[in-house]
Amino acid sequence: MRKERSAKTNRRRFWVHKMLKARHAEGEFWQIQTHLLDDEEKFYIYFHMDRYLFDYILSFIEKDITKKNTKFRQAITPIEKIAVTLRYMITGSSARTLSSSFRLGESTIRSIIQEVCNAIINKLMGIFIPTPIEERWKSIAQGFQDRWNFPNCIGAIDGKHVNIIAPANSGSLYFNYKKHFSVVLLAVVDDKYRFIIVDIGAFGRNSDGGIFASSKLVRRLESNSLHIPNDKPPAGSNRDIPHVFIGDEAFPLMKNLMRPYPRCRGLSEAQTIFNERLSRARKVVEDAFGIL
Repeated sequence: MRKERSAKTNRRRFWVHKMLKARHAEGEFWQIQTHLLDDEEKFYIYFHMDRYLFDYILSFIEKDITKKNTKFRQAITPIEKIAVTLRYMITGSSARTLSSSFRLGESTIRSIIQEVCNAIINKLMGIFIPTPIEERWKSIAQGFQDRWNFPNCIGAIDGKHVNIIAPANSGSLYFNYKKHFSVVLLAVVDDKYRFIIVDIGAFGRNSDGGIFASSKLVRRLESNSLHIPNDKPPAGSNRDIPHVFIGDEAFPLMKNLMRPYPRCRGLSEAQTIFNERLSRARKVVEDAFGIL
C-alpha cells in the first residue's frame, strides 16, 4: 500500500517536472521570443506596444518581480512574467487558456498577473498618475477654457463598466444595467484626454453616482485635500466661482462638482447654453475611454 502511494507521488512529481521542462521547448513565449525581438512590427502586434516601452516597464519593475533559481527549478524570468500579463490584458484569455499556451500552472498564471500588476501600480502610478498640485489644476482649468470654453473646470468625470466573469457566490453584485457582469472604472480626465484620477473595482450593479459617493475622490473633496485652487472669477466677470469637476446627470451637485440642469423641465436659453458647453467639455472623458 505504501509502495503504491509512493509510486503515485513519484508519478505526480515527474508529471509536474515534465510540464515545467516542456515550457522552454513548447511554451508560447519561448517559441516566439526570438522572432519577436527581431521584428518590431510582430513585437507590436503581439504586445500592443513597441520594444522601447516594454523595456521601459521592465526597467522599473524587474527587481520587484525577480525570483531566485533553486536547485529544484528555474525561476520564471521577469520578461516572461510581463509577457503573460500583457497577453492576459490584450486577449482577455482565461488563466486556463494561458496556462496551456505558456506551459505554466493556472495558479502560477494568476499569481504572475497579480504580482506584475501590483509592481506596476507601486512603481509607476505615482509617476504617471500623481495627485495634481495647485499649479497643475490651474493649467488644466486654462486648457478647458481655451479648448472647450468652460471656465474653472479641472477635469471631466465618468464611469466605465469593464466586463468580467462573475466571482463564485457573488449573486447580482456585479450584474449591471446592460445585463453583463462588470466592475466599474471611475475616472477623471484632463483637457488633453489624460487620466489624472482613477478609482477601480466598484460593483457593476452600482450607478456612477453611487460609486462616486463611496469613492476616495469624494472623501478627498469633502476633506479639501486635493489642493484645488481658490475660487476665482471667470474672464469678463468679477464674481468668484469655484473650480469644478464636471459630470453627467448621474452625479450629484457639489461645490466642486458641476452637472447639467435637469432636462425634465423647461430650460431657459442661458441654462440650455450652459448644458451644451458642459456636455461638449465633458466629452473628453468619453473620448478618453474610447481611446483605451
